[in-house]
Amino acid sequence: MTSPVTRAVLAVVALAIAGVLAVQLVAERRLEDATETLAADPAPADRANALDRLDSVADVQPGTEALLAAAAARASAGQDVRAEHLARRAIAREPRNFAAWVTLALALRHTNPAGARRALDRAGELNPLYPRPPLE
Repeated sequence: MTSPVTRAVLAVVALAIAGVLAVQLVAERRLEDATETLAADPAPADRANALDRLDSVADVQPGTEALLAAAAARASAGQDVRAEHLARRAIAREPRNFAAWVTLALALRHTNPAGARRALDRAGELNPLYPRPPLE
């Protein structure tokens, strides 16, 4: 039989794991909701709200999925500086992520064309079979 202290520690660990999983589940739902909202060509206020939701998910979700979704959405909205920041965060998390380098290139295409070309060059090194997208 286990001691009361051991049971208490196990209960605390189980609650902590449940809490982390709950946060990730909520984050995943917010990511899906924001992505669907942006795909529906929303009103400006709804677009701003969806972009903010993507940013908040990117802050709590590990990996790069939310960061790249937020960066791509910000680049599409003409918010290149914010898109670049998010793409660079994704690259910091996963430096060999081809999609992160392409997203950075798209974020830089208006503000830093040379940097955009370098990002596409890096993406091409990571995935030489992928056709190079135009930066226009």
